[in-house]
Amino acid sequence: MQENNHNTAYLYKLNDSTHPRGKDSAVPISNSCNRPWKTVSIDAYTNCMICVCDGWLPVPVGEITDFDRLEQIWDNPRAHVIQNDIQQKKYTWCAVSHCGIAQRSYDEPRYQLVFGIDDSCNLECPSCRREKIMHNSGQLYEKKLQAVKHTVDLLNQFEEPIHIILASSGDPLASHIYRPLLHSYRGRPNQTFTLFTNGLLIKKQLDRTAIIDQIREYRISIDAGSADVYHNVRRGGSWSVLMENFEFLQQRRGQARVNLMYVVQRNNYQDIENFVKLCQQFGFHGVLSQLDDWGTWNRTASPTPDAWEIKNGTFLDHDVLNPTHQDHEHCKKILSQIYQGKPPGIFLTPRLTQLVTNE
Repeated sequence: MQENNHNTAYLYKLNDSTHPRGKDSAVPISNSCNRPWKTVSIDAYTNCMICVCDGWLPVPVGEITDFDRLEQIWDNPRAHVIQNDIQQKKYTWCAVSHCGIAQRSYDEPRYQLVFGIDDSCNLECPSCRREKIMHNSGQLYEKKLQAVKHTVDLLNQFEEPIHIILASSGDPLASHIYRPLLHSYRGRPNQTFTLFTNGLLIKKQLDRTAIIDQIREYRISIDAGSADVYHNVRRGGSWSVLMENFEFLQQRRGQARVNLMYVVQRNNYQDIENFVKLCQQFGFHGVLSQLDDWGTWNRTASPTPDAWEIKNGTFLDHDVLNPTHQDHEHCKKILSQIYQGKPPGIFLTPRLTQLVTNE
């Protein structure tokens, strides 16, 4: 599979040492996963990955516009290679320490489609990007628009229950590509939604949509529990506006679950206790996860650093989960206290759980 993958971004992910693959695992995995038969994630290149995260299984099975029906995504030669590999529990191309397959099996009860076509966002957080990205014109913009339109056409033909996730990158409420979809699309009875967002435009944009009552989960990335830390790690955001949107969600979310997402890093790990209190204040859930290397920071210091690196440092500067980091033990202690205290509604991802339990 890998030799047919010409995009260097996929090769980078496959060879990234921070995302160990099943092909490198010394311990056999006995758990099973049905996601490659049920799930598709469409990335910024409009390619389809048969997993919930294009970083966990970065092997495309085709472009979304190659397919006339959603069913063809899971029933084509490239998909069959991956499915056979996972059926044999090899997990050759899977990021086994991140997706959780080493700890548990996955048996998805329904189909899932993850939109990751547009990475446009109104923020420029250092953990994600070096500058603000906003696609609103040009050839790439038109290609992404067409991919979204084609995907909607496929969804309108699909009769099985399916859960739609908007979006795995960027912010769909800020996107000039997703926003027309949000404002005009009326979900079918077999469809439900999860909304990934930074939360700043929920009140302004979402109240005007027809799908708001079909949203079953909100995942809001905030990476902080206080205003000072928030403004440092969520560049371009406003804490007061975020709080206004949380108040709106309290009134308008219905039965939907709200998960506040927190990526643990050097600039925010000492704010975790405030984050827990914030979740409790609004009655939301909280999810603590590891910092991933998406190639934004240089991994180590460059001999000739540019202005961005001088200001923001390297990935290893921020990765407090690395045992060699000077703040690792302090961070681990804080996470251990959270894990042992088991505050209601607060969850650690498998990698963080493994860190604090030494399993």
